[in-house]
Amino acid sequence: MDLPKSLREARKAKKLTQAKVAADLGVSRPAVGQWESGETTPEPKNLLGLARLYGLEFEALASLLPGGEAAVFRAYSARNHAKVESAPDLTNEEWGLVLIYRQLPPEDKDWLWTQIHREARRAGISLDDAEPQPE
Repeated sequence: MDLPKSLREARKAKKLTQAKVAADLGVSRPAVGQWESGETTPEPKNLLGLARLYGLEFEALASLLPGGEAAVFRAYSARNHAKVESAPDLTNEEWGLVLIYRQLPPEDKDWLWTQIHREARRAGISLDDAEPQPE
């Protein structure tokens, strides 16, 4: 199934109108119609809102996106979930680095830590509190 059809069916299953969905998400009614027709793709925050409104898993909806967009939406979801729990002051770019780091094999993580420490020492930055944690 594709994303537009899934959104349309989920909305109808919840017995919601496009106008009600639009009001709940703070978007226009035509925007909801465009998502359901496939003319446009919802922004990450709106896709997350749709998942919540329809009682669906965000990742399941994101997996229906074409091409590489699904990975972007999954990263957005992971970043927001982790950000709320740990360090809300990190930028999107910093969270992107965290997501990449988490996917590296242990030997690459070790190499990266060595590089970061080397560059930090060159820049005069103390990393006393930033030692890698054993996995």
